[in-house]
This record gives sequence, structure tokens and C-alpha cells, in this order.
Amino acid sequence: MANLTITLAQINIQPENSSKNFEKLLMVIKNLAINQSIKPPHLILLPELWSTGFTPDLDNAAGQNKEIIREVIQLSTEFQIMIGGSYIHRNNSDDYANTFELVIPNATLIPSYEKIHLFSQMNEIVWFTPGKQPSIVYQNNQIFGLSICYDLRFPDLFRNYANHKVELCLLPAQWPSKRIEHFTKLIQARSIENQFFFAGVNTVGKIGNTHFGGSSMITDPNGNPLIQLSTTDEEIVTQTIDLDLVKKTRKNFPVLSDQSPTERITPHFFVHPPFSDKDKSQEV
Repeated sequence: MANLTITLAQINIQPENSSKNFEKLLMVIKNLAINQSIKPPHLILLPELWSTGFTPDLDNAAGQNKEIIREVIQLSTEFQIMIGGSYIHRNNSDDYANTFELVIPNATLIPSYEKIHLFSQMNEIVWFTPGKQPSIVYQNNQIFGLSICYDLRFPDLFRNYANHKVELCLLPAQWPSKRIEHFTKLIQARSIENQFFFAGVNTVGKIGNTHFGGSSMITDPNGNPLIQLSTTDEEIVTQTIDLDLVKKTRKNFPVLSDQSPTERITPHFFVHPPFSDKDKSQEV
């Protein structure tokens, strides 16, 4: 068995209050330790931009996050637990990015992923530079794919991960209540079509004028929810999964081996009634 224990930390994020948000992470770890629930490999997954929330003061947030990540590394090493979530980060090109950092105990390098799909309705492109490539993490023969929030709506990213044998996708989010059914249904859809586990953690409660819908969940390779959290309350829930189920599912029902690269093929168009000469300039 290739067991992995995942703790979803569905917390209400306090904007521009990194100390308060960090206290919530400390409480999660303290409670796990008290209950002797930390048995490696174990992963805590936090929401999108969990430490500072969205803030226009990117420089200050990025500076705070450098110190927070140093403290997260210490916690990861002390408790031998992986800790993942996204942060406002200044990258090597001196641009700001919404960056998933997966801190692994005793690792010399922190796996990271910069959010590729930026949400235009929130003007994310004004604040952040989009990422340029997916990120896959190989950890003790377990294979994770990293993603963030709005990425969930773009299936090609997750098919890319599946084609590289990813067994579990991780997604921190800030997903509003008014579209929360999309969040849960898309997680299930991504699991079904790619035959992998999916762990998505959302924030909850009101931030500014927006209500966030929680509903953090883990699904199996057939899209079945193993856990699904409250739509209104902070919750910390732990689930153990067996990643060997991914290989078994793909072997028993080999959907991925039957795929054809149709997205790269120009469609054949059938038009009725036929275009007139006048209309031909408007052909698709």
C-alpha cells in the first residue's frame, strides 16, 4: 500500500494579518500532535494565499511570506510533515506570482508552482505574472501535481498531469459561495477524467464583500468524495488514501491509453445552408 494522510485546513483567512493566519496553522499542527495523528507521510493543505490573503501591498506581503516560509520549513522538519499552500511570492524574474509552495521535511529544495490561469474578473493579471509551466513533485515514489484555484476550470492542465502519471492533484483555493457547486463538481470531474485522487481546500466565511463556500474535499480516482467539509464553518479534517488505487483504476479501465490528440486537429466544418460568396469572408 502507498498510503498518504492528508489534512485539509479549511480556515477563514484574515486579510493582511499573517500572524493570525500563522497561528491557525500552529493550532492545526498542535492538535494533530496532541492526538498523535502525524504519521509520515502526512500532508497539511492550506487555502490559496492563506498567510496574507489577497492584498495590493504585494511587496510587503512577499516580504512577510519569506519569514513565514522559513517558519513553515522549521515546523515541517520538527513534525516530519509536508505543508502546502499558496503565497504571494516575488520570483527570480522580480515579478509577483501566486505561488504554491510544498514544503517537505528535510528537503533541500521547495517544490513550487506559479498559478498559470489568472482570474480576469478579479483583475489578477494586474497584480500577478502568470506561471509558465506545470509542476510535478516526486516524493517517496508518490507523484503529486500542483494547481491553484481558477486552474480547476482548465482541464488540459490536469490531463498533462495524468499523462505524466500523477496520482494526486493538490489545489488550494479561494472559491466564492455563489459558484461553490462548480468547485465540487469540477474536482469530481477532474478525478474521473484523469483517474487520480484530488484534494482541494477552500477558504470559508466572509472576506471583504465576498462569501467563500468552503466545501473542501478529497475525491478518489473514480470521482467519489471521500470527505467533504462544511460550506460555512472552519474545519480541519484528516483522510488517509492509498495511492496504489490510481494504478489499479487505470489498469482496470485504461481510459488514458485510449486518448487521441483531438485538441490539435483542425475540425471539419459542415455548414448548412452553404455560405454565399458574400458570407465566405465570415467563415469560421
